[in-house]
Amino acid sequence: MKNLLIFTMLFGFSVLKAQNENEIKSTIQNMFETVFSTTFEKSIEKYFTDDIIIFEDGEIYNMDALRTMTKELGISFEKEISNGHSLVRKNDFEFLKVIDEGDSAFIYYINSADFIYDGTSIAKISWLESAKLKKINNEWKITFLHSTKINNKQKNQ
Repeated sequence: MKNLLIFTMLFGFSVLKAQNENEIKSTIQNMFETVFSTTFEKSIEKYFTDDIIIFEDGEIYNMDALRTMTKELGISFEKEISNGHSLVRKNDFEFLKVIDEGDSAFIYYINSADFIYDGTSIAKISWLESAKLKKINNEWKITFLHSTKINNKQKNQ
């Protein structure tokens, strides 16, 4: 009976860890789909903490800078659409590792985006990224994001 109880507890713990890992991955995927592909600045509070810090290609962004960047990105997309064009960003993720620490987590992944203009791919860019997330009110939010563009030399190694 004792062994069954231990097995049940371990099984339950591993199921909870797997569920958390899936939620963490989904947070990253959903954030890129909404914040950087469709609704831009309208949804950043859902995915980022107020004290977010982002390192992106040697630049440092806080929440105010993130709002400005995503607003400008949204305006660019809307301008193309109002001119009769379609501009789509398709994201793809290769998750390398998730470290679940209960109410905080770290995730490491490769983020690739294909930018499609009027049905034609105009750019494919990949980034090596890491993020720290916190669970707030039972939802994962990104508190730190580090992004480095992968150049051709890095891809071939």
